[in-house]
Amino acid sequence: MNYDFYAQPLEQTVADAWALRSQFDLTGVGYGKIHWNNFTDILRKPFSYYYFLAGLVRLTHAKKVLEVGTHQGGSSRSMAKGFADPGSSRIVTFDVTPDGAASFAGDPLVKAYTMDANAESASSSALGDFGGSSIDMAFIDSTHEFWTTLQSFATVSTVFRCPLIVVDDITLNPSMARMWKIVVDRYGADNAINAADVDPAIRPVDGGTTPGFGVVRLPVR
Repeated sequence: MNYDFYAQPLEQTVADAWALRSQFDLTGVGYGKIHWNNFTDILRKPFSYYYFLAGLVRLTHAKKVLEVGTHQGGSSRSMAKGFADPGSSRIVTFDVTPDGAASFAGDPLVKAYTMDANAESASSSALGDFGGSSIDMAFIDSTHEFWTTLQSFATVSTVFRCPLIVVDDITLNPSMARMWKIVVDRYGADNAINAADVDPAIRPVDGGTTPGFGVVRLPVR
């Protein structure tokens, strides 16, 4: 990671990444089939946080990115757009559903597994794909429940040498808010912030819900 985001407030890093959003063409990148309400609608346009993720990857010069929760690949495709050097960059992503692995079969930038990201086999696979434990960024967007999300965070922050972890839906429900409080208490309010507090447009209120979008800066190891 060439960008020194330890030298400035994390809020500035969030703002700088968001400012890059106009550089990315995410035409055709959508969330896919929803898994709430009627479970049938298909979202074909990118969420605003897709642009933010791409901006974070570009700003920090991230080359190795781990994702928990592939779904149908919208976030991975967006983060791949942020690679400054695609030839030496890689995303490894996990989901218990098979859609992601099917859609990324043979993709040169994204390796998608149909696997529980919290399983030991998932960590072993990622370590092999990355060629070691040093990665640049992780994005966690899976069940939106306290324990499984906390497990994912703990795995990424201990198994991998990862300076930047992003977590979606940190204020979506009481369960996620509880998880996020543990993270903030552990790393401090200067190193664990809600990107939506910097700019609400990154993860806006949607259908009466307030999802939130956590960005965590971990100590250099």
